[in-house]
Amino acid sequence: GLEPQTAPASKVALWAGRIISTLPVLMLGMSGVMKLMQPAPVMEGFVRLGYDESLALGLGISEIVLRVLGNQIPTATSVLIALLLIFGVQFTLFAMWFDMESNKDLR
Repeated sequence: GLEPQTAPASKVALWAGRIISTLPVLMLGMSGVMKLMQPAPVMEGFVRLGYDESLALGLGISEIVLRVLGNQIPTATSVLIALLLIFGVQFTLFAMWFDMESNKDLR
């Protein structure tokens, strides 16, 4: 029959895909663990965002269970999460720089 033929992925592309797919999984794992540990900054963030503190334990358990069960994250979602992470870091750094520039006279 007429079956599509695909070229094998290079080793660089294979490892790049693995890394891009692993980063969001690690971030969600860390998020789940932090919700289980419930340190003060996490709980303050929950309250500041308008969520009840009692939700943290349930969300943490569900995140960990989904990671352990092997819930797959599609590649497109992994790329989106990576881009959002990069944009978030850039925004934070820009906000810090802007704050430092605008408060020079306070030194």
